[in-house]
Amino acid sequence: IVSYIHRAQTTAKMSMAMEQVAGIMKMLGDATETTKVIDHLDEISRRLEEFEIESGIVGEAFEVTSDSRVSSEDLASAMAEIDVEAGVAEAAPTRVAVSESDKLEDEIRALEEELGK
Repeated sequence: IVSYIHRAQTTAKMSMAMEQVAGIMKMLGDATETTKVIDHLDEISRRLEEFEIESGIVGEAFEVTSDSRVSSEDLASAMAEIDVEAGVAEAAPTRVAVSESDKLEDEIRALEEELGK
């Protein structure tokens, strides 16, 4: 008889706990509208797709621009042209600095070839 009463009490306690859980679930369901949640998820998904497209475009643009190389002579002539247009009389030192950097670049390349890179 004692075990029967104990089992009945345990069942009653579990039933009360389940009723409380069901009440909490109902309150949560009433507080959030499913359509709004779905709308928000759709908006997040759409923005992620836009971001993926934009990042793909930026990545392709970066690949295109990073593949192009400008020689030191092209850079020096462009700088000299800018100096002439701006009215700066000292365009020659830029060429000297570029030629010094060319020498250093050649030395670096030679060292890399010696080291086997």
